Amino acid sequence: MNALRTLVCVLGLAAAGFVRADGGEFLDATTLLDSGDPAQKIDLVFLGDGFTRDQQDLFNAKVDLAVHEFLNAHPLFALRSAFNIHRVNVASPESGTDKFSSCGGESTGDSDQQRRTAMDSGYCAGGGGTVYRCMLTSNDALALDFAARAPDDNIVIVLVNDSGHGGCARGPLTFFTIEDDFEEMAVHEMGHAIFGLADEYQYDKEDTYTGAEPTQPNVTRETSRDALKWADLLLADTAVPTQAHGTACSVSNLPGRAFPEDIIGTFEGAQYRRCALYRPEYFCRMRESQRAFCSVCRRQIIRTLLPKLSVDQAIRFTELLIRDDEDPWPRGEGEIYMNYDLRSRDTTVSGRWPGGGESSFDDDESKTINVAAGIVPEPAAGASASIALRVREDDWPDGDDSLENDADEPLPASGPFTIDKPDYRLSGDVQPAQLRVLFDTMEIKDDHDGFFRGAGDIYVEYTVSNGDVTVSGRWPNGDDTVGINDDETEQMAILAAAIPRPVGDNVLTITTKVMDQDTFSDDEVGSETFTFGGDTAFGTTQVVHQRDRSDYRLTLSVVGATQIIP
Repeated sequence: MNALRTLVCVLGLAAAGFVRADGGEFLDATTLLDSGDPAQKIDLVFLGDGFTRDQQDLFNAKVDLAVHEFLNAHPLFALRSAFNIHRVNVASPESGTDKFSSCGGESTGDSDQQRRTAMDSGYCAGGGGTVYRCMLTSNDALALDFAARAPDDNIVIVLVNDSGHGGCARGPLTFFTIEDDFEEMAVHEMGHAIFGLADEYQYDKEDTYTGAEPTQPNVTRETSRDALKWADLLLADTAVPTQAHGTACSVSNLPGRAFPEDIIGTFEGAQYRRCALYRPEYFCRMRESQRAFCSVCRRQIIRTLLPKLSVDQAIRFTELLIRDDEDPWPRGEGEIYMNYDLRSRDTTVSGRWPGGGESSFDDDESKTINVAAGIVPEPAAGASASIALRVREDDWPDGDDSLENDADEPLPASGPFTIDKPDYRLSGDVQPAQLRVLFDTMEIKDDHDGFFRGAGDIYVEYTVSNGDVTVSGRWPNGDDTVGINDDETEQMAILAAAIPRPVGDNVLTITTKVMDQDTFSDDEVGSETFTFGGDTAFGTTQVVHQRDRSDYRLTLSVVGATQIIP
């Protein structure tokens, strides 16, 4: 529903033209996302190696791709205020990177190639490794010195100007090439560098793990259910091990997936080993870069970022009054929609209500809408968030009508607000985003449509309430549906609500209704209301929850402590 548009400011951190003895030239540093004091945030710094002065536009475009993919990955899109992001432009004397004809005693298929670059990057860990695809530098200090030109540099990401397949992380440094779809691999590599996640893939050779229990949160050697790091996330009827290779460890064609994609268990094959190491789900971004993060990895991401989040502002639209739809012919219900931009610091969150289609209003009609418009960072001292609003009436054939007038107004730090114009009035409020409810995945077991067996046209209606503030929504937006076959999992990946913690005797209540759209009458797949409150420990410890019902299974995450405020 929402899209981030990032603005930039160039920092005069050091005089342009700083040149290292090895030929790398510092050009400038730019902040792409400013969420607050670097001491309270995770600062990401993007560098480029093997980009000449004339190739800086290419480098900038590749950074934009990587940042967009990272900030829109689930659940990171709801946790952006944990980060500051900077770009440092560095010119290399030559374009490209070092390549080698052999690595670790094996032929690579490449010819030897030496390039004079600012950070001396190269395959085979810069020339001294054993795995050719490992892209690193021969000297970490080269990259770290340039990264220090940014306001802070907790994590340093170096884009290498080569189209081959390469990437590696070491300490705070992550290197990867700009191959096709490199931005997906960038998020995978940052899973290592920021969140301490392990690779979940195995190499295609017989290899049985015999070492100690890995320290990473998303791989294990344990086969005892009670000893698992993620034991609290397993459903009661999930076997451990869930899927094992057994005697197939020496077979080149390992067995395929035999369980639903959202099942959390133990699946053999992880951290480069085919046997005796297990991952929590069959698929995950740490196994295949184009996939979503699994539940265990999402939990680790949330736990890591929770202490770094700002006191973000959650904007809710509560009521819309249409006085005049500006459509002189014919008089009657206007088909209304509105586009908006929420702005704070360097972040702009754009959205549309309804998410798809329009909503019918008579003149002088008011509707309660209670929709989550978006989250923006806490404004800088002395500043305020703002909203730009454009209300329209969908009209055919003479073009949409603009309701008088478009608005561009500041928002309060907290509490209610009203945008009152001649043709409409929008009411809403600003609340601290202390609790964030994310819907992760939906597994349909039976769509209840007996007339035509096949993909169900699924949608979900929901409300989230803390007893005082209620947010309603629908997945997907508008009148759309998602085709999900029986026994198939779909990524939802939405922020359902951002609201304050419950106060006093109130609890967090979530109501869901899962529906299959039908030509004659929509079929209810299932519905329920469930609550969290009192001594429930979620948001900081458990985080991920699965609502496993007879006909569907919903996986959701809750970010933020749920302690009751006296």
